[in-house]
Amino acid sequence: MSKKVILFDFDGTLFDSRCAFEDCSNQLAIKYRFKMHENWDQFRDMPARDFFSKVLKLPWYQIPFFIADTKRMFREKLHMVKPFDHIPEILKELNNFYELGLVTSNNEYIVKELLKEYDMDHFSYTSYDVSLYSKKSRIKNLIRKNDIDPEEVIYVGDEYRDGKACNEANIPFVAVTWGFNSKKILETTAPKKMVDTPEELFEFLMGEDVE
Repeated sequence: MSKKVILFDFDGTLFDSRCAFEDCSNQLAIKYRFKMHENWDQFRDMPARDFFSKVLKLPWYQIPFFIADTKRMFREKLHMVKPFDHIPEILKELNNFYELGLVTSNNEYIVKELLKEYDMDHFSYTSYDVSLYSKKSRIKNLIRKNDIDPEEVIYVGDEYRDGKACNEANIPFVAVTWGFNSKKILETTAPKKMVDTPEELFEFLMGEDVE
């Protein structure tokens, strides 16, 4: 029997990139004519889609340009981005028992640079530059392209849209509460498990049937 596959989100799940993204957004405030914010925690109950439309007040056609500008600026802020505590060790250990994958909205160059810097490149399957609305299709495409049994897949993420995509793709979702979205909104996606620390995540995943 093949190993189970754990798919991970990147930003907010493996790497703490909130400060870098917040910094990029505030620097783009003048260009896109929205208000700068200091207290970003107030938006953690809000899906990304609502954040762009209701907080930044970006029309739908500007969102791809804003995201592209953010990714371009993000390259200059990699020094601000670090893995969450114990995540490098946890991934290394999980790789002994599972096949690991990434499905992320971030750029391939950025992701590979950070994984290399922290010796975390344990991923057999990858999908980069996932758009705001295409995570479900990217998950399904990755599974189909690599001939993975969907029954052997679990997804770990920190956002409402991760949980929603997993529900639509019929993939179990493990929600981590240390990322971009709050526990309150993650609960609405009915995750298979919600974890508050990387250690709790590791214990839960190692409790799954690994063979």
